[in-house]
Amino acid sequence: LPLISIIVPVYNVEAYLHQCLQSILDQTYTNLEIIIVDDGSTDHSPAICDHFAALDARVKVIHKKNGGQSAARNIGLDTASGEYIGFVDSDDWIEKNAVTAVYRAFDDDAVDIVCYGAMYRYEDKHEPDKIAMRYKYDVKKKPEGGWITKVSITAWAKMYRTDFLRRNKLEFQDGLYYEDNPFFWECVSSAKKIA
Repeated sequence: LPLISIIVPVYNVEAYLHQCLQSILDQTYTNLEIIIVDDGSTDHSPAICDHFAALDARVKVIHKKNGGQSAARNIGLDTASGEYIGFVDSDDWIEKNAVTAVYRAFDDDAVDIVCYGAMYRYEDKHEPDKIAMRYKYDVKKKPEGGWITKVSITAWAKMYRTDFLRRNKLEFQDGLYYEDNPFFWECVSSAKKIA
């Protein structure tokens, strides 16, 4: 099985970070490179990152001066050596078979990006919101050249072929809020096929 790089940008998320990182280590797909980019956290996040690196050789931690989420993600992209790249936000977690399921969707050599769904949980509720936001992914090119999309623009709800990202020089723009947005549209407009 090919190596898959999972990039986790981290900034002051000590309350959520353990669950996030443990969910990645617990994946049924085990040939992983987990790149944690600590973006100058001032809480206990750096120590938690280092703890997980000491537990598992697949974990690489990069501590850097605070520069924002785009810069952190770009360092992860530059560092990644996997054939595929995925992002997990540090306050999220993924199901045990998530990487396996997403990898299997690359069943065609033309697929450059695989999109997947998410469920939102709210701390003030005992149960998850009844699938508050389950994305139905349906990206099709319309004959007149426009797009029909029900795909989330988030970077974390996707996996990308590394050679696709590098060949098209796709990275996150520094200094933006919602940096996922331009990255998403550049990826979609460059991709041969999205699953």
